Amino acid sequence: MRRPLTILFICLTLLGCDNGPTKSDKKTADSSDSQTLQFRFDKRVETVYFVLMLSGQYEFLISKHPTIYKFAVTNHFSKFKDHKAVKLAKKLIDRGFSFDYAANWIFQFSDFPEFHRSNEINFPFNDTLKNGGRTINADTLELFRKELINFYSESNCDSFFISQKDFLDEMIFKTENAFSKKDLPKIIENYYGIKKNANFFVILSPLLHGGGYGIDCDNKINSKNELFALIGANGEIEFIPVFDKEFLEQDLVIHEFGHSYESEIVEEFLTQTKQYEQTLYPPIKEKVEKEACVGWTTFMHELIDRAVTVRIVENTYGKEASDKLLDFEKSVGFQYVADIADELKNYERQRDKYPTLKDYFPELIKRLGQIKN
Repeated sequence: MRRPLTILFICLTLLGCDNGPTKSDKKTADSSDSQTLQFRFDKRVETVYFVLMLSGQYEFLISKHPTIYKFAVTNHFSKFKDHKAVKLAKKLIDRGFSFDYAANWIFQFSDFPEFHRSNEINFPFNDTLKNGGRTINADTLELFRKELINFYSESNCDSFFISQKDFLDEMIFKTENAFSKKDLPKIIENYYGIKKNANFFVILSPLLHGGGYGIDCDNKINSKNELFALIGANGEIEFIPVFDKEFLEQDLVIHEFGHSYESEIVEEFLTQTKQYEQTLYPPIKEKVEKEACVGWTTFMHELIDRAVTVRIVENTYGKEASDKLLDFEKSVGFQYVADIADELKNYERQRDKYPTLKDYFPELIKRLGQIKN
């Protein structure tokens, strides 16, 4: 997960689509698109966030910017604030249905109106440590799924999406055409030394807060791995949602896709890294928890992902861009990113000896032991 930031790059808002993820008139993902970013809007995401917004308990993860899109959402859906789906959402939020959990849960299902289970998501839904020690009842989640289908029909979501189609087309067109490195997936895979043979989607949401989530999905219908970077609009200009080009390209997209690559590596070496938990985590605990980073396990995932992102940014966009990103990481409590990013330079110089980041990870663990608070 990535945190909100400020903005500047105009790109209009949205909606409409036939099958999520979708571009304006359905561009089908195929093998020729692999390794190339595809920009989409997703009805599943927006519909669930409509309901979460109506609950009144999700403001911290909904865009705070006054946009014509958010106004249109409020105007169309406010009369459904007492819908059963909204009431269930309130209960689920209390149990931890937020942040990465909610984002990943959505992508298990096909598009509306069916919204049936069709995908396997590589996310530990049953791991209470990843959900603040809480559990979410499976029966309640299934009831919520069914009520979302009812909400979609009864609130006439289709008509709303159709009414917003011109905004959607413009948003996707402007954001995609301003993005200069659509081969970022290949760059990320080369850095980690991992090939996933996946399709890569950037899902743009004007309602989500100005940060993002990474989702790793096995689509059972087309037998294809699909990676999603779900990105929220991080500002507005004259009430139009905007996505900051620099933040999107030189941080957020790399960061969110990176989680699919660092995850198994960090988990495999977690026992070895925990020896440094008592010395390294307490000094930065308060700051990183403000970034929704709670506990050593989550911290290690974020630390490695952010350090790799800094290195990819420098190698792709230059030192000025990476220095700016590194300064930000330090400001939000991730000062150890500087040490790990520095150690990664040695990895880059020895790729013949260390083909993958997993091969080099024992050296990163040694560097953890050398960090001075």
